[in-house]
Amino acid sequence: MQRKHIPNALTVLRLCLVPVIPAAYFCWTPYAALALYAFACFTDVIDGWLARKWGVSTSFGVAVDPLADKLTVFAVAISLSFDWPWLWCVAGLLLVKDGLMIIGGIILYFRKSRHKVFPANWTGKAATVMLWVGLTASFFGEYINPWHYVLTGIGVVLAIAAFFSYLPNILKVNREAE
Repeated sequence: MQRKHIPNALTVLRLCLVPVIPAAYFCWTPYAALALYAFACFTDVIDGWLARKWGVSTSFGVAVDPLADKLTVFAVAISLSFDWPWLWCVAGLLLVKDGLMIIGGIILYFRKSRHKVFPANWTGKAATVMLWVGLTASFFGEYINPWHYVLTGIGVVLAIAAFFSYLPNILKVNREAE
C-alpha cells in the first residue's frame, strides 16, 4: 500500500470499528469496548498526523474522518447510556447537531457547492477530544463520579459551539451558490 493511502485506510478501519465497539460492550465486557474505543481514538490522531506530515490530505479524508469520529462517539455514547441513562441526552444532542450538519451539507452539495468541504476547526477538534475524554471517563464513572459528567458536558458544549462556528461559512457558501 502506498503511504498516501494509509491515513484513509485508518479512517476506514475506524468506520469498521463503529459496530464492533457496541458489540464488544454488550457481548464481551465494557473494557473490551474501551480498548477498541481507545484504539479508534489513537488511529484518528495518527491518520491526521500522517496526512499532514506526508502532505496527502484528500477530500475523502477531510469529509469521512469527521464522520468516523462522530459515529464512533455516538456508538460509545449509546452503549454507555444503558449504564448511564443521562448519556441518552448527550447522544440525542449530538444526533440533532450532526443531523443538522449533514442536512446542511446535502443542501450545499445539491446547490452546486460540491467542491466545498469544510475541514474541522479547532473548536470541533477540541470537542472531539473532550468527548473522547468524557466518554472514556464514563467507563469508570462509578469511581470518578461526578467528573465524567463534567468532562462529557464540556465536550457537548464544545460540539454545539463548533456547530455555530461553522454556520457563517455555510451561510456564505449558500449565498454564493444562489
